[in-house]
Amino acid sequence: MKVMAIFSSLSRDSARALGSVKEFLPFSYSEKLKSLLLGKKATVSFSEVSTSFGFGFSFPVFHSITEEGSVNAFIEVANRMILEKSFERWFRKFSANALGNITQLIAGLCSNVSGQVPDFILNALALAIFSQEPFHMLIISDRDSPLDSLLAELDSLLFGFSAFYAEEASEKDAFRQALSQSDESALLIHSLRELKDTDVELLFDAMEYSLIPESSHIEASGDSGKQKKPARRKKCTVSVIARLVPSLPARFINSKEQLLEQIPKPELMAGAFHFPIILNQKPKPEELIAPGSKKSREPAKSPDFIFAREYIDYCRARSPYFPESLEEALSALFLKLKEKEPESLFPINEKILAGMIRLSKSFARLELKNEVRQKHIDFVFSLFDQVLFGNPK
Repeated sequence: MKVMAIFSSLSRDSARALGSVKEFLPFSYSEKLKSLLLGKKATVSFSEVSTSFGFGFSFPVFHSITEEGSVNAFIEVANRMILEKSFERWFRKFSANALGNITQLIAGLCSNVSGQVPDFILNALALAIFSQEPFHMLIISDRDSPLDSLLAELDSLLFGFSAFYAEEASEKDAFRQALSQSDESALLIHSLRELKDTDVELLFDAMEYSLIPESSHIEASGDSGKQKKPARRKKCTVSVIARLVPSLPARFINSKEQLLEQIPKPELMAGAFHFPIILNQKPKPEELIAPGSKKSREPAKSPDFIFAREYIDYCRARSPYFPESLEEALSALFLKLKEKEPESLFPINEKILAGMIRLSKSFARLELKNEVRQKHIDFVFSLFDQVLFGNPK
């Protein structure tokens, strides 16, 4: 079992944020992880990650030297997690409520099989670990999948997730009972050998049950005809990963579309599940083609096209560092633009300054530089001067 933790720092100086490990571990249930980290001699490395919605993150990574390869692999997983649209939707909401916090914990547990677990599952588990809200997740999975090994490590080592296993999807009573009695950190796992029509029906039923207001959960009580409410379930804010069923057999294509239509908008949803997910074995390509449809050949991609896609992935995953030594120079250039604001059709405000920073990073990235340099901000200034005031370069 390899244990490591990745910490997301919202402070400008990541090294300063490493001053106190306690700041990174604000939750009582993380004591075991803290003792594991503090009990090992560890080195620290940094992984810079950028997101498409404007935030840049520096990940200080604690790891022992012998786990170098595993740490690098986990960093790549974290990078992809950050860039996932589903994660991005959730984190935009989180950031709006927690920008005042210097750090928030993202802790990951990687076992030897973690590389085989889909990224979006690791994504959901990472959110579960540092979420401050009640958390519920339904996973329909094969009991023998690599995910089980990872969940077993989580359960035994750290967080005590409560898991619900059932061999048949028809066991709705047991499922509902587990749902209604689950704790704040419940992780509901419905384990199946293969996906059947009843499984999709069960997920519909579970989603419907989770959306019914508590006052509607009425049960008959004895012969008197009186009715009583079940024990009050704790409310939780629900965020949904809509990346459902990445690999479904052809017979479930219609059901998948219906399932996506059934899921309410995240801002309107207030039920039991944060992440409804179906995990199934990857089908053969021909199984993804609906009956009667013609096979479509994907056109061959040129080497230039492949290189462009790889370069885009490279650029998305890396954000050049903007050194503090250039802050004064950039401020002076911005003030030059500000002085001529009456001549501009656009207000010279903080959005212009933010645009100058982003564009200077873009030019540095275009040259495959890891750090913004003076020539980059000079070029950005001349470009903004031309666009805002019509001045030639």
